[in-house]
Amino acid sequence: MDGRQVLVRCFDENLARDPRIVILGEDVGKLGDVNLVFEGLQAKHGADRIVDTGIREATILGQGVGAALRGLRPVVDIQYVDYLLYALEVAADDLATLRWRTGGGQQAPVIIRTKGHRLQGIWHTGSPMAMILSIHYPHLVAAVGLHSGVVFGAANTPMAGLGFMRHGSLGAPENAVHSAIGGSSVLGMPAVLIHGDRDHVVHPVNLEQLVTQFKVLNPSIANSTPALSSASRVATDGRHVEILQRQDYLADEKSMV
Repeated sequence: MDGRQVLVRCFDENLARDPRIVILGEDVGKLGDVNLVFEGLQAKHGADRIVDTGIREATILGQGVGAALRGLRPVVDIQYVDYLLYALEVAADDLATLRWRTGGGQQAPVIIRTKGHRLQGIWHTGSPMAMILSIHYPHLVAAVGLHSGVVFGAANTPMAGLGFMRHGSLGAPENAVHSAIGGSSVLGMPAVLIHGDRDHVVHPVNLEQLVTQFKVLNPSIANSTPALSSASRVATDGRHVEILQRQDYLADEKSMV
């Protein structure tokens, strides 16, 4: 049994357990989600509980907030984590503050579900988990996995970004880091960087340039020594992997990759 089937059973049993649970999102009903984690559930539980929505994430979350205010328990499905950006205003300004702004008079229990991408098409090749978690909460995140992509600070337009994906940054990647963060103090963002063998959009040189940038970023995790060290090894599948380590980032001298 694969992970998708586990999720299908989980949603199926919870929908049967609690009639207040509804699932809202793009392609969750008739298609059963782009990854088929809701496969067959609309036919079993009805179109009123597995609801296909339009293509607008802010509206989808808004529907979830409204449903929750009326006593339902909505699961709002954002098709890809890349698109969570379009719902952040509703999540932060409406959903997250509702109970506080009403003095406890109203509450909206909403679950926002999303997932990473399958690396199909240039619109799903970002690494927004790094943006959402590591940059804003670096003290809570041990490491974040990134698929190789455009280096920080290299592009300021979509077309420029696509060009850098195909050919790599034209300038020194370490200079692009300094331009992107300015003079601000950065705690660092430890990462595992991988370039997929089946990626035909992003050129492998981007991986090398990103490694260079993380060497610039991560020594600022702490002011203490030792400095960031690096080591190389060959993975079991034959790919070359560069490992960046700090022994003093985590407690008990655990390695940071």
